[in-house]
Amino acid sequence: MRRRAAAGELVRVGPGTFVSREDWRTCDPRQRHVLRTVARVPRLDGRVAASHWSAAALHRLPRIAPWPLAADVVDPARSRTQVTSNVVRHSGSLDDGEVTRVHGLRVTTAHRTVLDVARRASFTDAVAVLDAALHRGLVDGDLVSDDLDRRAEARVRGVVRARSAFAFARSACESPGESLTRVQLHLLGAPEPVLQQSFPIGASVARVDFWFPEQGVVLEFDGEVKYADPRLLRGRPVGEIVADEKRRENALRRAHPRVRAVVRVVWAEVRDLRRFRAVLQEAGIPCLR
Repeated sequence: MRRRAAAGELVRVGPGTFVSREDWRTCDPRQRHVLRTVARVPRLDGRVAASHWSAAALHRLPRIAPWPLAADVVDPARSRTQVTSNVVRHSGSLDDGEVTRVHGLRVTTAHRTVLDVARRASFTDAVAVLDAALHRGLVDGDLVSDDLDRRAEARVRGVVRARSAFAFARSACESPGESLTRVQLHLLGAPEPVLQQSFPIGASVARVDFWFPEQGVVLEFDGEVKYADPRLLRGRPVGEIVADEKRRENALRRAHPRVRAVVRVVWAEVRDLRRFRAVLQEAGIPCLR
């Protein structure tokens, strides 16, 4: 198997564990992290549980930054965190109620996972995880808030950062791209948009990602997935999807004259603050920072 890996037929995902090059190629970054986690965690002590970003990947929660190469676990037997190229063993207690099973692995619950991630991740990644968990109903917002308050009283490290991200998170965000867009709008000092605004158009309803009522601007985030995922395309060519979107935009403007413009942005534009600022200003959305 090592010879096949050296020849490019297999990809090593853990000690003595390989997957085919073709299967690896078809996996997205989150799925690749899941494979690494599944390959490495079962070899560890039975008391540990996949945690932090590995648990987030297993719960299908997003990450804006690149996924790490090492798997994360909580190890109750450790008093200090240990970092190796394959596994990061985080110290900390682990109650039975904080552990579930995913793909047969011991994994921290979604509630414990979002708390662990939010205390250590960047603001953008913490918001993306919290948005997704709230939107999908994986966590109870009131319980998360109460838990953060208790940890703040105990002066747990990273709680101030986690509370900031939680205060900003919104269950109405439906994708990591929308979460990133909200964070970038905030950093640029743009007006706070209305999320998932519905506009009736005849017998149907057009629901948009971001609505700026004072400027009369609709902002839509376009991820590459919608033009590449066969499940979303349903056998239709990309050109037909784009044409339908144009017709929807025209119908929206005709039915609602207050909608002055519909602006679409993609990952590359939103990630680059200067580029994103230029797009917003051209559309008439002010940026105070």
